[in-house]
Formats: sequence, structure tokens, C-alpha cells
Amino acid sequence: MDQTTTLTSRDRRQAIERLSNFVTQSVAAARAVEKPFFHLEFDRVFPDDVYAQILALMPEATDYRPMHGRSKGHDLTDGTHTRVKIDLFPEYIRNLPPEKRALWDVVGRSLCSEPVKQAFIRRLGPGCRNASAPISPKSACIRSRSSPATSPAI
Repeated sequence: MDQTTTLTSRDRRQAIERLSNFVTQSVAAARAVEKPFFHLEFDRVFPDDVYAQILALMPEATDYRPMHGRSKGHDLTDGTHTRVKIDLFPEYIRNLPPEKRALWDVVGRSLCSEPVKQAFIRRLGPGCRNASAPISPKSACIRSRSSPATSPAI
């Protein structure tokens, strides 16, 4: 993906398709692991050029919002949230600077694409036979901070 601040509609569609295809192949190549629960282990999810951009254009700490649910129990005594996220949907990334928004829009749309969803269904299906809820793709960038009560998420 080109590191420009905006993409034409055609370039954006091509970038999403290219990244979706790569991620789909990564899901297909991932190792299936059964313990402690059925999951996939990845060696590489993104192409090197996209991964370099992801590292260079990470959202700022202020772009994230607190996670809810069980994560709330791990807030620090001063109220600092130890688990925060930014959902990679257009409504959550619209306030990012243009260069970051262009990258994260492509990443989010690729991770939620139908080919990636179907790849996960194929690979995770054996471990999800008893699941009653349908699989619905959701992409998010999650940051964790260490606290006395928690260890960093990997």
C-alpha cells in the first residue's frame, strides 16, 4: 500500500483486495493449536510493507477508548485504563490524521472482508462446532498496559 495521505477509490479497492488476499493466505497457513483452547498461531499476518506502515502509523494513546466488561476490573487505582482499543471501523477512525486514516481504513476493511471471514470460518470451524453465535468479523487495535494486577497482553 502506498504511503500517501489519500487513496483514490480504485487504489483503495485494490489495496483492500490485495491485503484481504494476503490475510486470507495467512489464515490458511496458520498453525491450528488445540490447547489450552482451539486457536490459530500466525507467523505473519500482513505483508512486510503494510506491517512497516502499521508500526509507523500506530494510533496515538488518545485515539483509543477504554475496553468494557471484564477489562474494567483491571483499571489502576488512579483510574487509568489498562486495556484500551480503537475499533477499525470508519466511524472510529474518522478523526485520525489523513495518512493514518488511509492505512487503518484499508486494514480494517480487509480484516472484515468476506474472504477473510470465510478463511477464519474454515480454519476455526472445528473448534467452534459447539458455538451458538454466528461468526461476525470485528477488527480492533488493542493496547495493554502493565499493572500490578495484570501482565501485558501479547
